[in-house]
Amino acid sequence: AEYGGDLQNMPNESCTPLSQPQTTILAIATVSSASCTIVGSLFLACNLVLLNKLRGVQFWRFLFVLCVLDFLVGFFVVYGGLVVVFAAPLSMFPNLCKAQAAILQMVFPSSYSYVLIMSFSAYKSIKSEEWSKPTEIFIHCFFLSLGFVSGFIPLFQIDNMQYTVVGSWCWISREPLYARFAFLYIWEWVSVILIVSVRIKAWMTYREQNMNVFLSLESGDKSFFFYPFAWILISIPNTLNRVLQAFKICPFSLQVLEASCLPFQGAMNAIIFYYFSGLTHTFH
Repeated sequence: AEYGGDLQNMPNESCTPLSQPQTTILAIATVSSASCTIVGSLFLACNLVLLNKLRGVQFWRFLFVLCVLDFLVGFFVVYGGLVVVFAAPLSMFPNLCKAQAAILQMVFPSSYSYVLIMSFSAYKSIKSEEWSKPTEIFIHCFFLSLGFVSGFIPLFQIDNMQYTVVGSWCWISREPLYARFAFLYIWEWVSVILIVSVRIKAWMTYREQNMNVFLSLESGDKSFFFYPFAWILISIPNTLNRVLQAFKICPFSLQVLEASCLPFQGAMNAIIFYYFSGLTHTFH
């Protein structure tokens, strides 16, 4: 409604406005990527249940929750993208727009937190350690609650913070400036820094033990260390785009790459699981 329901007049963050063809291209990119995530998340979740992984190592239970979060991201990104592709402005559906934005805001921070948790869990597996059951339950409740709260705060329009149409989906408005950083970007960047720190610590542990611990792990357990790494890779375009936008540099090709990578985590996780779980040999 702020831009008259016309996607052609909608500013692209702090850069020049997107044309209708550009908006459609971004929507197609997000829909394609998110569709892969929906399929991948369903595939991975079903395998975790059917292979009875949830009763085993703690890591798999964290991964299962991440599958659910990735599925929600994929579903609501596809919903918003299809609306844009068929040229029906999201501003025409204010309640659905707020619902989509709130759920995405709940899910994205929780998803980042679970990738970080999985990184710590993978490191603990080197020492054959796990958190206690009460601690595991607390971790689930705490990080899911943080995401839940962060999704509801903009609904109360505190300090003029609100949900609005942003490109091919609905999200937090650009004003106040701190909102998006406080509710997503800082969360993401802190997670990246901590994951890299844990990876360095894990590598130092490998060197101390001459890689014997890592080599002794079964193939499926080795995959623990690849899920966080894959998430960092698909976060690079998003982070690079934020940095360039701060200098008013907005290459459209990078925006397409970000739109393709941002909702792709569920598909990446499914690929990693398929490769390391032994299913490849089974299917052959």
